[in-house]
Amino acid sequence: MEKMGPGELAAKKIASKHLLKSEDYALTQLANAWLDLAVLPQDAKDAETLANLVVCSLHLGKSPSRYLSQLKLTHPDHLLVKRQSTAEESFDRAVQTMA
Repeated sequence: MEKMGPGELAAKKIASKHLLKSEDYALTQLANAWLDLAVLPQDAKDAETLANLVVCSLHLGKSPSRYLSQLKLTHPDHLLVKRQSTAEESFDRAVQTMA
């Protein structure tokens, strides 16, 4: 196996950081597109659309409460709803042990 010199290693790290920024930018653009396009009335009750909107909102730093509430109401057995409920219960138990 060939060893890299300090210059090559630095160049590789810089390229890696640029790639991550580029991927994050692409993901952010995709998330914005989802929020702009996926709120069409026919998708308003689709479980996977709502779950995707929750995740996109979180990625963009926006509140997912609107989509999460609708998901809880229309699809209470969805995996995302179940996981959030489990996390809330775990948090409540942890708070009780600290009180």
